[in-house]
Amino acid sequence: LNKGIKIGYLEQEPTLEDGKTVQENLEAGMKEMRALVQEFEEVSLKLGDPDADTDSLMQRMDTLQTEIDSCNGWEIDRILDQASDALRCPPGDALVENLSGGERRRVALAKL
Repeated sequence: LNKGIKIGYLEQEPTLEDGKTVQENLEAGMKEMRALVQEFEEVSLKLGDPDADTDSLMQRMDTLQTEIDSCNGWEIDRILDQASDALRCPPGDALVENLSGGERRRVALAKL
């Protein structure tokens, strides 16, 4: 597989975290990308330190930028909104334990 390609598996009866909302379940699928963006922001802040190892920080920032760009990570909120709308997911504040089987599948698919 090419770098940046993600393969997901959707169970026939997907497991979502009951007690959480649709939005919280969707966010769980974005943890990895959010962590990359957060690290990028932390590296950016460290670059402002006069004692910082600028070369290594710039190298790390370049690596993070490449990873985030390859997955369009800067647009993660917009993409998640688009996927939710296209799949006709229930409102983000709906509790997943109250969803029908079809709604649960759509949320699980958007989470991938």
